[in-house]
Formats: sequence, structure tokens, C-alpha cells
Amino acid sequence: GKVLVIEPIEAADPKAKGNPHESTIQKIEAFRKLHGAEFFVTVIAPEATLDELPFDLADEMLATTELYALIGRLAD
Repeated sequence: GKVLVIEPIEAADPKAKGNPHESTIQKIEAFRKLHGAEFFVTVIAPEATLDELPFDLADEMLATTELYALIGRLAD
């Protein structure tokens, strides 16, 4: 199986100019380009932030409210 990588993304400052998540998006895209076959990438972020991210950024994208469900899945 693949190794799981969990990448948290914080809510953006509403006063920020441009895309405040651009550097994080670029980092994840570069990682997946280099290591996509080896790792399963899960992004965890506030729901409003998830709406701002590219839908194919990660293998799985979860709202922070789903964090305990993810922990439960990992514990099984």
C-alpha cells in the first residue's frame, strides 16, 4: 500500500491579496508530481478553504470537522 501524508491547510486571512494558499498548493503539486505513486495525500482544511483549492490537489480532501473520523479510520 501507499504511505499516507496528511497536509493541514489553515484558513486564509480574508485581507490577504491574491491566493493565500498558492505556495502550499505548489508544494503539494510538486510533491505529488515527484512521489505520487508512492504516497496517498490527504489535505485537511476548513470547509471554506477546501472550496478554494483545486479539486484534484490531493487524493483525499477533508474538512477539519472530519478529522476525528480520519483518526478513527487510521486506528482501525
